Amino acid sequence: MAHNHNSYTSNYTKENYDQVLFKIPKGKKELLKQEAEIRDIRDSQGKLSVSRMIVLALEKQYGLDLHTKE
Repeated sequence: MAHNHNSYTSNYTKENYDQVLFKIPKGKKELLKQEAEIRDIRDSQGKLSVSRMIVLALEKQYGLDLHTKE
């Protein structure tokens, strides 16, 4: 039986992560991408990550621990 990596990844993500969406003014997404690149903020696969940058900022600003599952 063939293993479907995308399906596995999708299911793992659904079971282990919550998703938070927010909106910013048009054109500001590029600013966030540039900032992530300047700061060399990467996800666990080594890709530049705006999401990771936002999580780090929330943890620092509010003293949150967003890395551990409760």
